[in-house]
Amino acid sequence: HALLAGPEGGHLSVPVTRVPELAIAGIAFQDVGAVVDWVEPPSELACLSTAGLMGASLLQAAIWQIDFHAEQITITNSLAKLQGLADAMKIPFQRSDAAGSPRLMVGVSDANDVSLLLDLGFNGSIAIPLALFEQSGDRVADSAAVEEGEVSSTVFGGTLSEVRIARMRELRLGDLRLKNFPVVTGPSVSDFHVGIEFLRHFRVTIDWLHNDLYLEPRDPESALYYDFASYGFKPRLLGGGFVVGAIWRGSMADRAGMKPGDRLLEVDGHDTTVGDFAAQCELLDAVGLFGTNRAPISVTWMHAGQRETSSVARMPILPTPAADADL
Repeated sequence: HALLAGPEGGHLSVPVTRVPELAIAGIAFQDVGAVVDWVEPPSELACLSTAGLMGASLLQAAIWQIDFHAEQITITNSLAKLQGLADAMKIPFQRSDAAGSPRLMVGVSDANDVSLLLDLGFNGSIAIPLALFEQSGDRVADSAAVEEGEVSSTVFGGTLSEVRIARMRELRLGDLRLKNFPVVTGPSVSDFHVGIEFLRHFRVTIDWLHNDLYLEPRDPESALYYDFASYGFKPRLLGGGFVVGAIWRGSMADRAGMKPGDRLLEVDGHDTTVGDFAAQCELLDAVGLFGTNRAPISVTWMHAGQRETSSVARMPILPTPAADADL
């Protein structure tokens, strides 16, 4: 067994094993370490794959290049076989744990040499623990966007808490100097990590043989300023049906009167009075958690014994994410 760390200092003992051989695109990886059943339904993480999630313990056996624009992954043992490295930022990383998870040293406002986890399993942009955010000389504005309810899905399941969108005065990553950069923070954020929403604007090369990360920009720098588009609510599976798990304050869902704990009856044509894990994954994609749907959807729910129906659109939580950025 191994201990996994989670939000707010929690730990979970999980079984581990070793896979003798695992084949990906015709390439065989041998003696791969694996954690067994650490993501259990109804965690949102498990929706990413019904078979499993791939992490650093396997990735470190090769050089991986992820081209989000071309929707192509290249696996190799030689940098000479890869494209775009001459135009990329080269950033050294350190192995942070037994699995070899890569950590970059970055600058955050008043602080230098802050450890940032490269997290390919994180669907968002950048999240930072509140204490680290404040230690770097930043503060959460009173007007910051807030999501309340069950807002964190981790290996420990759902966490009742709240997260806020704050702006760090400057993020220094490689050659980038990102002013007033929006990040997620709050007590349920356990680590400083960067995810897919940020990385998808680069051709990403992880050279595990020399511990270097290459980031080749594929979009304008302004595209890095994520707008946190959302329908304003998060469905949660409970007792064989769905309830409102979390709400963004001031969102269309909030203004329509939805509250955490309200029973969902129908979302975008999906009957949500009954459901299982597969139905949850389908619903989460329909409301844009993992998908890109932005069309308005119809939601029917029960609040205080009353049936309510409203049409809500997927709108940016930050209406003009880069408008006040000094680029």
